[in-house]
Amino acid sequence: MQSFVANIRSLALLPGGAILPRSNRRARIVAFAALALGFVLLLRPDLLPVVLTSLSEAYLQVAVFVAGTLLLIAWSERASGVDVAAWLAPESPWRLGAAALLGALPGCGGAVVVVTRYVAGRTTFGAFVAVLTSTMGDAAFLLLAREPVTGLAMMLLGLGTGILTGAATERFLPDWKAPSALPEHVSVTAAAGSGKGEPGVLTRIWHILLVPGAVLAVLGALQVDLATVPGLAPLALGLGVAGALLAVALWVAGDPAVANRPAAGSPASDTAMVTVWVIAAFLLFGLVSQGFGVDVPALFDAAWMALPLLGVLVGFLPGCGPQIVVATFYLSGVLPVSALAANAISNDGDALFPALALAPRAALAASIVTALPALLVGYALHMALPVP
Repeated sequence: MQSFVANIRSLALLPGGAILPRSNRRARIVAFAALALGFVLLLRPDLLPVVLTSLSEAYLQVAVFVAGTLLLIAWSERASGVDVAAWLAPESPWRLGAAALLGALPGCGGAVVVVTRYVAGRTTFGAFVAVLTSTMGDAAFLLLAREPVTGLAMMLLGLGTGILTGAATERFLPDWKAPSALPEHVSVTAAAGSGKGEPGVLTRIWHILLVPGAVLAVLGALQVDLATVPGLAPLALGLGVAGALLAVALWVAGDPAVANRPAAGSPASDTAMVTVWVIAAFLLFGLVSQGFGVDVPALFDAAWMALPLLGVLVGFLPGCGPQIVVATFYLSGVLPVSALAANAISNDGDALFPALALAPRAALAASIVTALPALLVGYALHMALPVP
């Protein structure tokens, strides 16, 4: 266990105390993925249109709407500025509701706040379980952008399930204390320094490209046939591919505007991260179905009874990327809402990284606890759905 914790810390802890994946790992991941994709295209050059279409659709059908949602949420967060530290205190009667509410908020920021309080000994294990149960991480942005009603329903479902699971934890399990690995004054959400820098070149280009991208995305959402306007369909394809590749570059390079507060994120960097994983899901679906002739919906239909369990198992993976893939498959009509709900309750988003680094035993125990309501809710919804 000690070597496991050391490995987690080496991956997660940056100089200055911030808990984040190291940025150079992103460059290695992208380089490996590009080499693999190039090898596939070398063997099957006929799949190039599938790749270009996947890149374009990931930007125009998803990324632009996620960016709009993130900009709106960022504005609302700046307008609120509520201090909930007292609500999370062990003696507070509102600790479970406050923890679950912070976790239910889109993104991972609220969940990381609760993790910070827990590892500093300033809230209970029940609140820790409540926030990990209620959060679905950055996948919430994707759902809110594409299906707002479904996104809100998943947030409310996570909120209620988080409160009930936290209450059951405090009733039937001991209050598992964190090992006091983090003093109260140290934050897992910021590295040394707190000021914001100026947006970089990639971020500025991202903002510029967002304007025509939004116009084309809205036209597509209104079911306007772009092929009826001469030259517009190739323009949309080129703009979509450029936007997708720009998102990948921005994800690798990072946004200098938040260089001193990397966990705070920005609409540009957060959208880039979501877009990268949506691209991965689109490429995976397109290459498997058209390149190898696999009927992915039929494959999932054959494993219909195992789909909520699949959502729970994917939820055990730390980080938001795999959960965004699940949400993308749901939006594509491949996975049912029961698998989405099971994954939303089971997954812990990026909040699991600092939890594993600073309180690994508690984090693993909490992940196991959250799997129980995920299975119950997932299969309850699953049995209520018609069998395909």
